[in-house]
Amino acid sequence: MTQDRLVVFFRRKKKDEDADSKPETEASESSESTEFKPQPDKARKWFEYGKNAADTSNLDYALTCYANGIKLDPESFTAHEAMLDLAARYLSKGGKSASGKEIKSISDDTSIGKFAAAVFAWMKDLRNPSQALKALDAAIKADQIEWGNWIAPRILKIVRSQKKVGKSTLSQLMELCKKVGAWDEAIAIGETLLNLDPKNNALAAELKDLSAQRAMDQGGYEQAAGQEGGYRKFIKDADKQRELIEAESISAGESVEERNVNRVKAAYEEDPTVPDVINQYGSILRKRGTEKSLKEAYEVYMKGYQDTGEYRFRLLAGDIKIDTYKRQFRALREKMQAAKDDEQLKSEARELREKLLHLQSQEYRERVEKYPTDRFRKFELGMVEIELGNIESAMAQFQSAKDEPKLRVRAGHALGKCFAKEGWHVEAIAEYKEALGKIDAGDKERELE
Repeated sequence: MTQDRLVVFFRRKKKDEDADSKPETEASESSESTEFKPQPDKARKWFEYGKNAADTSNLDYALTCYANGIKLDPESFTAHEAMLDLAARYLSKGGKSASGKEIKSISDDTSIGKFAAAVFAWMKDLRNPSQALKALDAAIKADQIEWGNWIAPRILKIVRSQKKVGKSTLSQLMELCKKVGAWDEAIAIGETLLNLDPKNNALAAELKDLSAQRAMDQGGYEQAAGQEGGYRKFIKDADKQRELIEAESISAGESVEERNVNRVKAAYEEDPTVPDVINQYGSILRKRGTEKSLKEAYEVYMKGYQDTGEYRFRLLAGDIKIDTYKRQFRALREKMQAAKDDEQLKSEARELREKLLHLQSQEYRERVEKYPTDRFRKFELGMVEIELGNIESAMAQFQSAKDEPKLRVRAGHALGKCFAKEGWHVEAIAEYKEALGKIDAGDKERELE
């Protein structure tokens, strides 16, 4: 990661402007000849609607709200990061890709509107490399180069995760990465293409040019070249520039990460009661993944919950506690694989798993009480309860979760297992048959016991 990928998180001061209760949807003037003017205040309303929808697990509507907000304020990286997190949740819940009608409702005749629509379509189909490339292309056309540079590594990761990747897809992504200054990604793709075609001398030469471009961007050549004596100064400082580039190649994006953390930390310390700042600071600490940063993130979220009353911060703090137990349990299992006869390790693993399940039960039950209409949370609680042997409680959660169409098969299958555990085999068979009858294309690979 280079300095190109520095993200300016907090660009605008909040305006003291009264807001209508309903946000407006138009992003700019209908004519492309009119310069786009961001409307952060109006966008903020959409983002708040999106957060509220996400808190109740209405992820579909939440993504729609964020897309409408991005159409008004496309450079809000806080919103982009929140939307990306939502997209991952939406994917894990089995959310469906956007329909043409949904995409059309976001898009308009402006390049920004088309960019927002392309991002929306991709977020609803996060693993689709075609949608990812369309979003990146739309970003370039809308002059959202910083977003493109920021998102390029994730898009490359998605493309590489595919079972088969065509040369044309890689070539297209390489060109797009070049346009947003994502030199590391462009070079990585170029090297892959060169491995597929070692005799491609033109590509080999282009890779050298890209490496030079990356070095110039990092070393400041282009800036120096426009100044009197700039080129000579650049050559004179070549050794220092080379040290800089070598240092960055060793530590990848560590310095960038530190700068991002410090920037967000400064905003948090200035006013730790702003929800956007709390979310941003907690998120960046959590992503670092160290024991210290996770502890800090937990404290930031809990203080945010106490200061703002927004339950999402309490929820995020709970997730950190759960994830900590999960990591400890995984580490114990790895030790057990190397020492399968170690009874002490087995005992520790059983004890830790029991603690994890009880923590999950406590956390998920509180969330169900907070969001009683959220059937996904009820299903989540039911899966923990059945592991704890609380069959009656699990059955109640699965019975309610079955009313959610997207959970009908999984909840019915789980309810059947509960009936079987209780010895109610007739009821179990009935549930399995009902679940089998409702399997669609997305569930065909599911095996019902």
